[in-house]
Amino acid sequence: MKVWMVIQVKTVHVVEMEFIYLHHLRALMLVRRYCCI
Repeated sequence: MKVWMVIQVKTVHVVEMEFIYLHHLRALMLVRRYCCI
């Protein structure tokens, strides 16, 4: 049961990291788009 909790926490952490990464990627694309204009 304890192991499952650790796995769950790690999964949530990975999802958060992916979400932050995607958010930064989208922000970068927007900045690049504005720079091109």
